[in-house]
Amino acid sequence: MAAKAIVLAAIFMGLGMTMPAPAAAMVKPEVKLWLSVERGANNMVTLQPMCRSHERQQVDYTLLVIKQGANGSSTNKQGGKAVLIPDHNTPLCRISLNLSDNDDCWAKIVVRDKKGILAEKTIKLTGEGAEI
Repeated sequence: MAAKAIVLAAIFMGLGMTMPAPAAAMVKPEVKLWLSVERGANNMVTLQPMCRSHERQQVDYTLLVIKQGANGSSTNKQGGKAVLIPDHNTPLCRISLNLSDNDDCWAKIVVRDKKGILAEKTIKLTGEGAEI
């Protein structure tokens, strides 16, 4: 377990991100951020970061997903830009992966504007469910 934490910390640091806290909180209350998790057939899991704001604003986002299992580890990093429409749930991106019962997966989403981080969220997924 400690070895997993060391490997994950090294991966996050190598990608310029901090290691996720057990329950990462939003940085600013005016932007709400969450990860929608959809489980499908054959161990498929779809993650879709969602964002909501009371103001129209352009944001940059980064989604980092790290999966570890019996067959090793994999990392997926996606990023882009989105325009948040006031009081509207805005999907940022979408990623699907195969997550078996013995796999662990961490997903971290960070939303920024020109001034800095607006919100960030980290969840841990297992083949059996999500820990938010």
